[in-house]
Amino acid sequence: MRLHVQHSKPQSLLPGLKWQQRRRVWSYKQVAFSTHMQGKCDNCQSSTVPREIIVSQEAADMVRCVSAIRHTVQHPIAHLVSRVYLGLKTGKEVRKHKLDQIPECGIGQNSGMSLKLCEKFMRLLVRMDILSEKIVPKSATQKYSCVYICPGRLAESVIRRDVHVTWFLR
Repeated sequence: MRLHVQHSKPQSLLPGLKWQQRRRVWSYKQVAFSTHMQGKCDNCQSSTVPREIIVSQEAADMVRCVSAIRHTVQHPIAHLVSRVYLGLKTGKEVRKHKLDQIPECGIGQNSGMSLKLCEKFMRLLVRMDILSEKIVPKSATQKYSCVYICPGRLAESVIRRDVHVTWFLR
């Protein structure tokens, strides 16, 4: 199945690439790119404009929180990390491992994020290699397969502020 994309500003789709390179990238992803732009794609039709938010401090706080949790819980899951980051002290796992008593608990409570938005933020940090996911498959000792959160390759760089994190939200 091929998708048909029509966009009014072809230069903004893949910044830094020339028109022919963009066309090759889109054809690789099996998208037919129209040369006569009519502005009918969902990005052009959308009434909301993406906002650019600099979240370098929040990213550094998230890395600190993940590192602190890993001292107590060997394999933390994303939902547990986001609860501790936001300071939500409810939940069986938080109380069981006494994560509400670590200094990093609630380090992101002033960020204005909800639990759902915090998990989206963690996925952004995974895509940027600031955090990483470790996938553990189902085994004889483990009933279910799980995805654990660990500090990524760029975690130390974010804490030292060598890497800046920007998030585009709609």
